[in-house]
Amino acid sequence: MVVGAVTVLVWQHYQWFKLYEMVPGFGLATLAILAVSRLDAPPSARLQAIHAEVDEEIRLHGG
Repeated sequence: MVVGAVTVLVWQHYQWFKLYEMVPGFGLATLAILAVSRLDAPPSARLQAIHAEVDEEIRLHGG
C-alpha cells in the first residue's frame, strides 16, 4: 500500500508520460508485493495441511 501511495503522489507531481497515476501505482505495488512474498519463508507443512483440508471441504460441499 505504501509503495502504491508514494508512486501515485510522485507520479501526480511530475506527470510523467501523461499516464493516469493509478496505473503505475498499481503496477509498482504489485511488484512490491511479489518481491516481499519471495523474501518471506514458505508456509509450514502444518499450515499447508490445513489449507488442503479446507480446500477439500470446499470442493466436497461447494462454496
